[in-house]
Amino acid sequence: MRRRWEGRQVSDLAHAWDLEALEIHDRLGSTADRLRERVDGGLRPWAVVLAEAQTAGRGRDGRVWSSVAGRGLWMSVLAPALTDGRPAPLLAGVAVAEAIERAFAPLAPRLKWPNDVELGGRKIAGILCETAPGAPLRIGIGVNVLHHREDFPPELQGLATSIVEAGGPTEPGSRARLAGAILERLRAAWSAPASAWHAAWSARDALHGRQVRCDAGPSGEAMGVDEAGGLRVRTSEGSVVVVRSGGVRAVVDSTADAPPQP
Repeated sequence: MRRRWEGRQVSDLAHAWDLEALEIHDRLGSTADRLRERVDGGLRPWAVVLAEAQTAGRGRDGRVWSSVAGRGLWMSVLAPALTDGRPAPLLAGVAVAEAIERAFAPLAPRLKWPNDVELGGRKIAGILCETAPGAPLRIGIGVNVLHHREDFPPELQGLATSIVEAGGPTEPGSRARLAGAILERLRAAWSAPASAWHAAWSARDALHGRQVRCDAGPSGEAMGVDEAGGLRVRTSEGSVVVVRSGGVRAVVDSTADAPPQP
C-alpha cells in the first residue's frame, strides 16, 4: 500500500476526510473486491479503498471498466446502508456531479439514468452500488480525470471523456481534490432530507424530454425519475411506465445537441 498519494501523506488524507480507514494501492484487481474483504473483517463506514490502476474493474451488469493507471480516480466507498427507500445509485450520482462542479468549475456534468455522469453527452464517471442484507453499502466510483482521447480503448473514444478533455485543470493534486469533494458530497447526501436528492437529480437530468429506448421497458419520451429512482417513460400511446432496471439509450434525432448516449 502507498504511504503518499498526490503529494500528501495517506494518513493526512484519512484525517482530512474523517475516515475510519483509507487504503491506496498501486494496483488491485478491483477496489470493490478489496473493500468487501475489509467489510468481512469488520470494517465500518466511512472508509475508502483507492487504486492507481485496476485489472478487473467492473461496471453495471458485469461490464469491464477501463481503469488506466494514473489517469483516473478509481475508488470504493463504504457508506451506511440507506433504510428510508432512497435510491443509493442516484444519490451517489448527484454527489459525484456536485463534486465535479465544485472541484472543477465551471464544468457542468449531467446525470444519465441510472448510474452515469456525463459531460457534453459523453461519459465521464460511473457508479456501482453493492450491498448485502444487514451490511453497509459499498459504492464503486470511477471518474476519468487525466485521460486524453488516446488513453481510452478505441471502442470508447467517441463515447467517453475526462476532466482534462472537457477543459478542466491538469495540476498535481486534482484527483485528491476530487476525491475529497466526492466524500464531502456523499456525506451531505446521506444526511440530507429524504426528498432533497430528487430536485438535485432532476436539475441535471440528461434524458428528460428525449426519446429513449430501454433495455427492460418501452420506448418513449423520458419524463424524469420518480421518488424511488425509477425512470418514467411516456409511450406513444400516452401511458407512463416506470422502468426500474436495465439501461437506456437516447434515440438520435436531428434536433439533438449532444452525441448519442452510451
